Amino acid sequence: FDLKDAFETEDYRIRITTNAAIYWDQFLVGSSRQVPLQIQRLRPTAADLSWRGYPAHTSINGTFAFRYHYDRLHTEAPWGTHAGSYTRLGPVTELVQAVDDRFAIMFHGDELSFEFSANDLYPPAPGTKRSFMLYASGFGKDMDFHSAYSQTVEPLPFHGMSSYPYPKGERYPQSEAHLEYVEAYNTRHVKGYYR
Repeated sequence: FDLKDAFETEDYRIRITTNAAIYWDQFLVGSSRQVPLQIQRLRPTAADLSWRGYPAHTSINGTFAFRYHYDRLHTEAPWGTHAGSYTRLGPVTELVQAVDDRFAIMFHGDELSFEFSANDLYPPAPGTKRSFMLYASGFGKDMDFHSAYSQTVEPLPFHGMSSYPYPKGERYPQSEAHLEYVEAYNTRHVKGYYR
């Protein structure tokens, strides 16, 4: 974030606010120098949705921040789940190619894996290094009683909605492509329960 023109006085204190429990391990402030960037955008060559399980976790310094252990798995989770239709397991490559309101709807314990082709990358310029960032566009939903539709997957969100829950007269896109997506992919029906 560029803070160059953010301060109107000599008071350079900043406050970061959020409604989420976030634990920072590092926060750096410094002068930037303009370095030309070469940006390449890759699309996944494959994406697969599969059941993984629940990684064991340990508390970091006795806080509610956790370190998760990918290879130590549990088969059950101590929380409830939304009732509704989740994306079937298997290939979901076409769902992750564009921001188009056709989502991979994941059940807790699911894993979404991606493959990218290294052949599509040009080599970094001498004296530079390559960094990778994964761009994801989607929505998350919890089971808080004070949240809208906290017990169900539906109604599905979409990027053009004015709010969630969206008002009468607004609904998930009804184009042929969207309806075909719902019928072809969202076939894993879960009864749901609350704990």
